Amino acid sequence: ATPADAGRAMAASAGVAGQINKFDCDRHPKLCQPPFDCQTFTDQEFMTMQTRGFAPEGQGNLRTWCFSPDYEEYMHTCIVKKDLVAAAKIQYQWSLDKKDGVDELDGSYCFLEGHCSNAAVTNETTLAEADKMCDERYGDDWRKAGKITWSMQQPQLSLHPELASHTTGFHSSKAT
Repeated sequence: ATPADAGRAMAASAGVAGQINKFDCDRHPKLCQPPFDCQTFTDQEFMTMQTRGFAPEGQGNLRTWCFSPDYEEYMHTCIVKKDLVAAAKIQYQWSLDKKDGVDELDGSYCFLEGHCSNAAVTNETTLAEADKMCDERYGDDWRKAGKITWSMQQPQLSLHPELASHTTGFHSSKAT
């Protein structure tokens, strides 16, 4: 999922007057354990993300996955079990099983952003190392993802079909 996807999911998860819907720990128990602890997500955190972004301190915010519970098994395997190879296989199979074009979107995103050929990322890459890679590549801009003003600047794919398609993936890095 891209930061834009997370932002849209976050907005969709919000109820009236910014009240966050109670997280369903019965359906997603692994996201109710450290380091995610989605059951404790607060309105204040939501508002802070909207005003400061997902990672204002320069560290990836694992709580953003609370807005994308479909990724529970993937994130648990990657972050908690620290098995990046198994996590990649889970994500790949999930993308294929969705049958809605997410496989094309994921694949094209990987190539457009250079993730598929990035030799700096290994099976042992840590979150701290990933944060540093984001700083090197994007400067401080990646930290602002999720900020309401940042989200409003992202292209809405439904309004720009030339940027991506469910059958042929992303066509431009402007959409990623």
